[in-house]
Amino acid sequence: MAVAGLVSGLIITFGGSEAVAETVAGIIMATASVLVYLHAEGLADSTRSVEPEEYYLPDLDYNFENENEDDGK
Repeated sequence: MAVAGLVSGLIITFGGSEAVAETVAGIIMATASVLVYLHAEGLADSTRSVEPEEYYLPDLDYNFENENEDDGK
């Protein structure tokens, strides 16, 4: 925002119209917002690990065939 204010102030100072100053300031603001968005996306992507995380399940030694033996059946 400071750059847009500075440039629009310089345009007015050197005899430019307010419409030109507003247009230039709007272009600067739009460009800055795109650049900030791209920078933020780059930072978010750079913090992600390169290799996917691996999840391991614990070993299960449960015997499903003998599940009903304790019921007396």
